[in-house]
Amino acid sequence: MGAGAIVLLTSSGRAGRLVAKYRPEVPVFAATNDLKVARQSNATFGVIPMYLEEPITRVADVINHLLVFANKGGLCQVRSNHTDDYILMGGALV
Repeated sequence: MGAGAIVLLTSSGRAGRLVAKYRPEVPVFAATNDLKVARQSNATFGVIPMYLEEPITRVADVINHLLVFANKGGLCQVRSNHTDDYILMGGALV
């Protein structure tokens, strides 16, 4: 696919578990605004939880938060190049 990362918007963490079982070659980020879900996602192999303190209002904000989060933590080589493709999946994030 050529994607730089997979970003999942999740309220329960289930999406992260479903995607991670296929062991994608790119990093899988599970973005949630529930601290408990973010902590539980640490136990899923291949999922990098992102705790969002503020509600998600725009997709671009999630991608920018991902880039800052990944590069600051040294978690992966996600480039800030706006020509990169990202897979964004979401369920009901409340």
